[in-house]
Amino acid sequence: MRIKMPKLKEDQRWLDPIRGLEYHDEGGYFYNEKPVPHRMTEVISNSNYFSRVRNGDFGEDKQVDLLISLDQGNTVHKCMNEFVRGRSFSPYSEVSNEYYGELVNRLVRHWIWDEWEAIGSEYMLLDVRRKIAGTCDLILRNKNDHSRIAIADLKTKKHKVNKEGEPIIQKTNHKTQLGGYMNLLNQIYPELSTEDTFIIFASPTKIEIQTYDWLDCLESYEAARSLYFENQEDF
Repeated sequence: MRIKMPKLKEDQRWLDPIRGLEYHDEGGYFYNEKPVPHRMTEVISNSNYFSRVRNGDFGEDKQVDLLISLDQGNTVHKCMNEFVRGRSFSPYSEVSNEYYGELVNRLVRHWIWDEWEAIGSEYMLLDVRRKIAGTCDLILRNKNDHSRIAIADLKTKKHKVNKEGEPIIQKTNHKTQLGGYMNLLNQIYPELSTEDTFIIFASPTKIEIQTYDWLDCLESYEAARSLYFENQEDF
């Protein structure tokens, strides 16, 4: 059982959304007005660390630090979504009114947008058989070769420097997440060749692109998914 989506046409700018798939902040994902029980973030994570930090289990300093990071991430993600759609955007947080213009400006001026164009942004995906839903930051198409489709995700970072005072990015591994989005996209658009996968790490002073092997991503996700459902059965 899978969702049948119309094929992406050569001159089509954006992927069609999955009809009936919605997200609500309080209730999560719904498909045809019925709750989708499993979120991608839950399937790929084997830890409740961030939930505990958010709840203050590790002290107020870590809790505040996480909230600041979330504020930056949410603001920059919103700006990127508006940017790839050709809309105006504001680098001020709607929650704290903090200004993230340095990071946003560095991101939207990066060379990646010369090579890739978005065909999906904040694109909701669904594995209808296993009842898993998630939202992919970016589904990209190569401007020179429309047969090349990429799954990409944005990770915002704080400004950090090394001993020489040069800006650095502390990269983390996200191949399982990318593999999850690839798996769900392939289910609804099997004709798309998604063999390019990467993370855009962005701080106020540096942008780095981390590429991943698509097969490693898929295998990592499938292993995490199997473990997740095994734990669900045990529970």
